[in-house]
Amino acid sequence: MNEQPNSRPLEDRIGPAEVDMVSVGLGTLAGIIAGFFGGLLSFVASYVFVGMTKMAGTGVYPYLLSLVAFFSIVLSVSTYFVFMRMLFPDKYRGAGLGFGQILLFCIFSYACVTPLYLAVGVIAPDQILLVFAVHVTLSVFGASLVLEIVSNYRYVLLGVYGSFLGLFASVVITAVYFFSAPESSRAIYSLLGLPVAIIGVMTLVRLLFEAVYSFLYRQIGIDPIGDIFARIEEEELGDVRRAERELVRFGKKEEDGL
Repeated sequence: MNEQPNSRPLEDRIGPAEVDMVSVGLGTLAGIIAGFFGGLLSFVASYVFVGMTKMAGTGVYPYLLSLVAFFSIVLSVSTYFVFMRMLFPDKYRGAGLGFGQILLFCIFSYACVTPLYLAVGVIAPDQILLVFAVHVTLSVFGASLVLEIVSNYRYVLLGVYGSFLGLFASVVITAVYFFSAPESSRAIYSLLGLPVAIIGVMTLVRLLFEAVYSFLYRQIGIDPIGDIFARIEEEELGDVRRAERELVRFGKKEEDGL
């Protein structure tokens, strides 16, 4: 399949893509909607299906809750990726690669966190929703980070820095609410509101960071992130060339010795 030509303006191909406030607002709304879909799935599944098995055994409920979290995360991040491809088609181009990496990361994170669900379900079952919140937060952050890495090679650090700032902001908001709200509200927030808050806040902060960076680039002309991989690649090529010269010199010495 032939790739579509890049439709970005020439100045955006040289420097960072311009992100305006409309894009920030639409991207944040897309993140909120994507998080709502995942949160709605986890809320309904937990109370309709998982809730019926809560008393069936000590390990059944935590395990099923981990499955609910897994499918909720996959739905949220996949929907988020679809929306981002619609809003920023020049950046998020590889659909197959993006979805594949999302699924791979979600499976990896699920395999790592499932033993924690089972252990907490036995030792401190009243803290199981805290494990759920940590699972959702870290998995959504990790999947979003993977998307930024595979979508924008030259300005990948811009997405990484913005995602970390968004993670910090969303964790602070979640922690303040989680430890101050009553237990009943905590349960509803963890299942329904957490994906909305995490994806929405993370997207808002990341896009604002990218908007500020692109604005400063156009006003000042400084782009400390844009050429970092070019410098790394140049250094790597220099090391390879030096190694090749050393091998050639070593080979000539051996031939002379013979």
